[in-house]
Amino acid sequence: MAPATSFGKTEWFQTSKKEGNSRFIWIYGNPTIKSGCYEFHPDLQDHIEEAYLAEKKTCKVSVFGTVWTLDLKNMKESSKTSKAKPEIRRVRTSQLKKLKCIGVAGAKYAKTSGFQQSDDICAVCYDPSTIPTRIEKCGHIFCFLCLKTNYILGNGCPTCRGAIPYSMFQKPIRADIDFHIECPLEYAVDCAKMLGPDPKKSERESSEKYYWLYQSNHSGWFRYDPKTEYFIEENFKRKNKSCEVYICGLKMTINFKRSTQEIQGKIRKRKIKRIAASDVYKQHDLKGIAGIRTLNYPIS
Repeated sequence: MAPATSFGKTEWFQTSKKEGNSRFIWIYGNPTIKSGCYEFHPDLQDHIEEAYLAEKKTCKVSVFGTVWTLDLKNMKESSKTSKAKPEIRRVRTSQLKKLKCIGVAGAKYAKTSGFQQSDDICAVCYDPSTIPTRIEKCGHIFCFLCLKTNYILGNGCPTCRGAIPYSMFQKPIRADIDFHIECPLEYAVDCAKMLGPDPKKSERESSEKYYWLYQSNHSGWFRYDPKTEYFIEENFKRKNKSCEVYICGLKMTINFKRSTQEIQGKIRKRKIKRIAASDVYKQHDLKGIAGIRTLNYPIS
C-alpha cells in the first residue's frame, strides 16, 4: 500500500486484519528505504511519534553526537555535518520484515540462534559483565573492554578459544546499551579497599553523580567505561594529581591538572573532562560510552 502524501494525522499505512495489534514505528533509509533501512533508536521513537501526532513540521534529535533535523512533512532528515538526506517513514512493526529492515540505529539485528549464556559473570574479570558483549559464533558473553583487550592481545574467546571477529570493535554501534550504566558493586568495593577511606564530602557532592569523558579520535566525546570511570573519580575525590589505568592492555596516565589522558611511551594525548550526569543531554557532541556509539536522545 502506498503512503499518504498529506501531512498531519493521516496514517501512512491502512490497518488490516493481518496487522492485528502491531504498532507504529519510525525508520530511516540508507539513504532510501529501498536501499536498506533501520529503525530509529528506541530512545527517539516516542519523541518523533509525538511530534508527528502534534502535526509539527520538524523535530530535532541527537544521534551519536550529531544533531539531525527530521522533516515530518517531506519525510527526510538532514544534518549540518552531512550532505546526505536520508528518507524517513512511519510504518507498522508488521511491515519491517517486508521492507527488509536491517537493524536498529545503524546496528544490525542481533542473532538469537545458537548457545545462549544464562549467567552475567565475565570469565575474564569475574565481575558482572559491564557493557555485556556477546560473540555471535560461540555465544559467550564478556565485558566489552575485557573482550576487546583479549582481542588486541591476539587471543580468542576466553572461554572456548574461538575466533573473535574484528568487526566487533570497528566503529561499533549498539542500541542495547544503557548509557547510564553504573559500575558493578563488586568492583567498587575492591577499588575502595585499594584506595583507602573516602574523603570527607558535602551532602551535595554525595548526591550529585558525575561522568568522565574522553575526546574521540576525530570529534566528539565518549564516556569512559564504568569501571575505569569509577577508579578515575575516586582518585579525583582524593585530590590526587594523577592516576594510572590500564585500558585495552595499554598503561595510561590520567592527569587531572592538565585534563589529559596520556599513553605511556607515546606523545599523543587525549583531552578529558568531568561533567555532571544531569548535563549529558546539554552536550550534543557526546557519542556514547567506551568507544561504542550508542547515545541517542530528543532535543526539540
